[in-house]
Amino acid sequence: MKKTIPVHCYLPEQAKAINKQNRDSKGKFAKSKVKWYLLAVIIIMALTAVGANWKSTEYVNVPVEKIVIKDTAKEIIEKEKNDILDTLEMCESGGDANAIVWVDGGSGKNTASFGAYMFKVGTVEQFKTELTDFQAIALASDRNQSRELARYIIFETEGGIWNWKICSQKYGLVERVSFIKSLINKTK
Repeated sequence: MKKTIPVHCYLPEQAKAINKQNRDSKGKFAKSKVKWYLLAVIIIMALTAVGANWKSTEYVNVPVEKIVIKDTAKEIIEKEKNDILDTLEMCESGGDANAIVWVDGGSGKNTASFGAYMFKVGTVEQFKTELTDFQAIALASDRNQSRELARYIIFETEGGIWNWKICSQKYGLVERVSFIKSLINKTK
C-alpha cells in the first residue's frame, strides 16, 4: 500500500519534485522505480562478467626465417596485368582467338578486326612495322602473340588502353591501367 509523507515546501516547484520521487512511508523508492534500478544493476553485473571472461589477444613470436612472403610487388602487378588482359579479351572477342569482325562505320570501306583483341591490320603494323598485311593478320589471330602486343600497347605506351575505348570504359580498365602504371613507377 502506497503511503505518502506530507512534505511542507515553500515553493510549489519543490513540492512537485519531491512528490515525483514516489517514495513510500519509510522513505524508500516505490516498486516501479526499484525495477529499473534492479535492471541497471543486472546489466552492469552482466557486462562485468563478460568483460572478465573476454579473451585477450596473445602475441606469438615467430622466427624471421619462418615468415613466407606470398607475393612480391612484381607478382601482384603481373597478376593485375593478366586480369586486365583477360577482361579485355573476353569483352572484345569472347575469348575467341579466331574471331573476325567486319565494320563499315558508314565510310563505305569495310575494315576488319582480327583475333582475341580485335586488332586492325593498321594497328598491328603501327607497332610492328616490318610485317606485311598477311603477317599482321596472322599475329592478331595468334592468342600469345596478340596478347603480348596488347600488353605492350596498354602498359608501355601512353594512352594505349584507349585503342579499346568501349571495353575499357565498360570495365573501368583506364583507371586500373593507370593504377598499375603508378605502381610500376614506384617499384623502379
